[in-house]
Amino acid sequence: MLLKIANRTHAHRQSGMTMIELAVVMMILAVLAFGAFRLFKGGTKSARAQSLMMTFDQVGGALERFQAETGCYPNRLDPLWDRNLAIAANNFCGLDLRPNWKEPYMKEQPMDAAGNMMLDAVQSGATLQITRAVGGLGTMWLLTATNIPNNIAQIAVNSCNSTDPTTVIPAVWGNNLKCIGLANGAELTNVVFRFSSNI
Repeated sequence: MLLKIANRTHAHRQSGMTMIELAVVMMILAVLAFGAFRLFKGGTKSARAQSLMMTFDQVGGALERFQAETGCYPNRLDPLWDRNLAIAANNFCGLDLRPNWKEPYMKEQPMDAAGNMMLDAVQSGATLQITRAVGGLGTMWLLTATNIPNNIAQIAVNSCNSTDPTTVIPAVWGNNLKCIGLANGAELTNVVFRFSSNI
């Protein structure tokens, strides 16, 4: 009888976890959670940079189609989906482009009060606008994304130019670059994408 009681007491002690075992399990879970968080955080930056590059390609393609049909680029982006805005004041030629406007060149996008396309999927407060740079040997047609965090701009510019991820962001055009970055304060960069040129 005494042996049965001892065995029962011994079995009862082994059924739970000790505090040391519980602490080890908690430490392992904490390390795994921290690793997953870092992986997710890095993936989010890459995803936002990829979203910016996809937007550049989409809007650049729409602008090329618009120019092919109307003969001119708009100086703002909403004429790409609103025929009524394809007036002389809203393009670089100063002509009424509505007669040659065929159909929406892209889906309507949110715009800010200044007429810039909002890029909230990339960064709250980021915007996109079309500009042209004339000089040297010809004209470059550019899309400029403003207020992009430096770490996202780094990924986007290096992806755009097919350069090493640690390469310093170029600030001037050269060597057949497609993208450059211009500092916009201490933590933000304006990413400039050349979608067309007649150099």
